[in-house]
Amino acid sequence: MQRIKIAFLLLLACLLWAVDGRAQNVEQLIEQYNTATSPEARAEIAYQIGLTYEAQRVYSKAIEYYENAAKMMQNVPVGRFGFEQRISVMERNAICHAELKEYKKSEAIYKQILFIYRQWGNKNGELRTLEALAEVASKAEDYRHALEYTEEALTLARQINDKRSQFKLYNNLGFLHKKVSSPERALEAFEKAYALATENPDIFKKAEQAVVLQNIGVLYTNLRQYDKAADYYNRALAIATESGDKSEMANIYNYIAINEMLSNRMNKAFDAAETAIKLAQEAGDKQTLVFSYKVMEDLYKSRKRYDKMAEYEQKRLEVENELRVQEEIRQREQLRYQLELTQREAQLREAQLAREKERAERERLAKEKELQDAQLKLAEEERLRAEREAELERQRRLALERQRTIELERARAEAAREKAAADSIAKLQAEKAAAEALKAQQEAQARAKAEAEARKQAELAAEREKEIKKYYILVLGLAAAVIVLVIVGLIQTRKTNRTLAKKNEEIERQRKELELQNERIQSSIKAAKTIQQAVLPSNAIFSVLFKEYFVIFWPRDVVSGDFYWVYLKGTKKIVASVDCTGHGVPGAFMSLIGNTLLDKLIKLQNMTDPDAVLEKLHKEVRLALHQEESENRDGMDVALATIEDKDRETVVVTFAGARRPLYYIEKGTTEVKIVKGTRRSIGGVQNEDLHFERHVIEMPRGSYIYLGSDGFIDQQNATERKKFGEKRFVELLASIATERLEKQKEILEQTLREYMKGTEQRDDISLVAVRV
Repeated sequence: MQRIKIAFLLLLACLLWAVDGRAQNVEQLIEQYNTATSPEARAEIAYQIGLTYEAQRVYSKAIEYYENAAKMMQNVPVGRFGFEQRISVMERNAICHAELKEYKKSEAIYKQILFIYRQWGNKNGELRTLEALAEVASKAEDYRHALEYTEEALTLARQINDKRSQFKLYNNLGFLHKKVSSPERALEAFEKAYALATENPDIFKKAEQAVVLQNIGVLYTNLRQYDKAADYYNRALAIATESGDKSEMANIYNYIAINEMLSNRMNKAFDAAETAIKLAQEAGDKQTLVFSYKVMEDLYKSRKRYDKMAEYEQKRLEVENELRVQEEIRQREQLRYQLELTQREAQLREAQLAREKERAERERLAKEKELQDAQLKLAEEERLRAEREAELERQRRLALERQRTIELERARAEAAREKAAADSIAKLQAEKAAAEALKAQQEAQARAKAEAEARKQAELAAEREKEIKKYYILVLGLAAAVIVLVIVGLIQTRKTNRTLAKKNEEIERQRKELELQNERIQSSIKAAKTIQQAVLPSNAIFSVLFKEYFVIFWPRDVVSGDFYWVYLKGTKKIVASVDCTGHGVPGAFMSLIGNTLLDKLIKLQNMTDPDAVLEKLHKEVRLALHQEESENRDGMDVALATIEDKDRETVVVTFAGARRPLYYIEKGTTEVKIVKGTRRSIGGVQNEDLHFERHVIEMPRGSYIYLGSDGFIDQQNATERKKFGEKRFVELLASIATERLEKQKEILEQTLREYMKGTEQRDDISLVAVRV
């Protein structure tokens, strides 16, 4: 009893030291995890924390961090985290669920991994996953499924000539057939495992042969063929003795003792049991020692030696108690360690929250200072602006003063001109009076000469006077007209200048408003583009579902009325290409409605038949746009296909189209085949008696399918305004059918760019291609 206490204290000290060291390691990792900023760094650290917890058997915490790592890896490009790392996270998660006996969850994760490996064509990964599924089913005592997984794994192991996996699987198959009471098939499986081990000595150790021999011996013991069992036990014992493995020797002696007891050869049974006890004690193998004591206990019980039976029962119970105490200590320390880590995690989170709060406070103060500086700067700018406006006002007033001075000078000049005209008229009048006086004098002198001459001169003078009067009147009229015109012109010029100034101010104000509105519109369109890109499936989703794919997505404007959609529902991969009414912002709004409705019908309502999805989508679009009670006729054209494996060589593609076709090229050919869509759109007023047609096509694995809008085919060139056309498109696909999809995309885009050179893009262009 004293020895047990000492061992207990030593074990407790070791556990405490180990737990403290591990706790420090996990604590450091958690602190790094909380402070990391990039998704890839957080994913990697979460994975390391999960591995650490798993190594310490804290499986629930390991699962928590594995799931966190998986979520964050979804937001990291494939180049930074390869699929091998992502699969590794899923495998570790499945193992932890199995350790917690959550076998259904473990099986579901392994099935996802199996699906991915099969999509990649990774036979080794597929074999490893089938083995894990068989093990999980066996632990869950679901032996029927365990047998199915094991048989499937065996077929694959033989295909890739993996002898070590075959050996393991034959051995496991023997145990499973034994569990379901099929001893003949169990024996057949064990013998195949033994044959593999003996035929390949360079691969398998003799100890592995011994394990199979021992399993066959146990099977013959159960079949009551004791001599055959003894033969296999002795062959296994010879191998174990040669290797010097005392634990394995003790275990075999235990089975020999049971076999001899059942065959009523009691002396040999006692000798074997005593040898097993001695070897187990020498090896320090307490689990085997418990088994040996139990065998000896049953031997004495069969001889009705109850005193000796009680003695060995007591020995067995003491060792079992010691093992139980050790396990209880381990479990208690594990629980204490888990609670301690939970508390430390909480403390670290609180510390992290405090740091974040402090950082937020610093940022808030910095922003407040920045705001104050901005306000001061704004006030200074406002002051400078006021000074500039005051200076402009002063300059305007000076300009007005100069204008008034110029107008005053003009008025003075005009007055001077008027005065000069008046002086000229007065001078002319004076000259006229002098001329009249001279004429009167001449007439008086000439009157005496002759009456006739006088009359003649009088008539001439009268005529001359009339001409002179007419001249004076004409001069005065012209002068008055000039004065009036100058005054009117000055007034009109001032009015025109004021009108032009006001119009210039109004034009400048409208120009600034238009610039501001344009900036807001461009900002809104950029935000709409970001939203649309976030809704579209990422390259990572395509890469998980398809070995090869490409997407050509050319919006005519910043945002597009086209969109594409992809999803995995059960075993079906679903791909859609949608062309909504319009392009630019109106088309983008329609694309968001279409994307949301596809999510609703397929992800939430579990619809997968393409024709049924299109029928329901038509009704949902009419309902969403209130087309029953409005004049709205918007809608969309859709190409929708589901892809499902029929067997290892054949894929079934189910297609339905709303005015859009499916193009496909079967593996090994260059012929482009076309499946026409139904001549009916989604949304708007349609012929409700015309239903969407479902097309089911079986094609070889590795074939190519293409779905897209009409933008590629309808694009015009610059010289002839001629469309690219479906015939040219099909011929182009046929000419590049032997290329990989990545190269096909390059050729398609280059060809279209050259065709549309010198002209604008006519419509949104989208084309999705996948290798099935």
